[in-house]
Amino acid sequence: MDLQLSAHYSRRPDIERAFEHLAAGAQPGSSEDPIAAMRAFVDRYGDVEARGPLSAKEVLPTRIGDVPAEWIVPHQLRGADRIVLLHGGGWVAGGLESHRPMAAVLAELSGLAVLLVGYRLAPEHPFPAGLDDCRAAYAWAWNNGPSGPDPASQVFLVGDSAGGNLSAAVCVEAIASGAAIPSRLVLMSPALDGSANPARGPEASANGDQASLEAMMSLYLKSRDQIDNPCVSPLMAAPDILARFPPTLIQASNAEFLVWDAGEFARRLINGGVRVNLSIWPAMPHVWQAFLNLLPEAREALDEAAGFLTARTPAS
Repeated sequence: MDLQLSAHYSRRPDIERAFEHLAAGAQPGSSEDPIAAMRAFVDRYGDVEARGPLSAKEVLPTRIGDVPAEWIVPHQLRGADRIVLLHGGGWVAGGLESHRPMAAVLAELSGLAVLLVGYRLAPEHPFPAGLDDCRAAYAWAWNNGPSGPDPASQVFLVGDSAGGNLSAAVCVEAIASGAAIPSRLVLMSPALDGSANPARGPEASANGDQASLEAMMSLYLKSRDQIDNPCVSPLMAAPDILARFPPTLIQASNAEFLVWDAGEFARRLINGGVRVNLSIWPAMPHVWQAFLNLLPEAREALDEAAGFLTARTPAS
């Protein structure tokens, strides 16, 4: 399987607008606090067009200890299964505001309640603070639903970008500790290796993507020595841990440098006997699932994720 896919940037106007939007957001003004600028940008990450009305029936604020969260409830709620969504944003940005539209569409397409978690962010709260919050929220979701205490039949874990990293890390921790393992896992454009891995190819260094990842890691971690920790770089998890992962869907674009992370993680899971769907989309921007008012592929990818989570046989 050749995982070094070249980026094919489409001439479609909507895709060009998405990439232009991202490029503009990546260049904060010289007078701006770069972390504050990034947080403001991620809060409106996919909003090239104005946001429409939220598609879900209800948004129910809750707290898991000191961690703010929201239950996103669809109009047609089916069963006691539920989804925990861990947002992206480079471990330093993102939250309930940024990912509420994505959570609402995923809830409607799946018919499941989605728990959106506002975990603590770096650099104010470096690793493992955010991961601790995510782990606690995931464990809480097994016994609590939108209406209060209510055991779940299945809990699915979904994350994009840094949230994909955290979702995989929660799995690693659950397996290592003997805790309940997510029923299924969806990783969207996940960052799974915090190192400057040359296998990502020269373009990752030439266009600044690798440097951006390293900058985020320097804010997330107290020490660079933590990069090889499998809860920071899930690609580093031992084979016996990876072999116990749940059925997993990994979505990535061939136009992003993290496609290597997606493919390599899929390969290692498959080698361990895990059922994996590796879904590579052409010419999409990083976490295109957020561009719900611009790219039809955003909803299509979330529909693929919802189908994977609710299918009786989730992976081939």
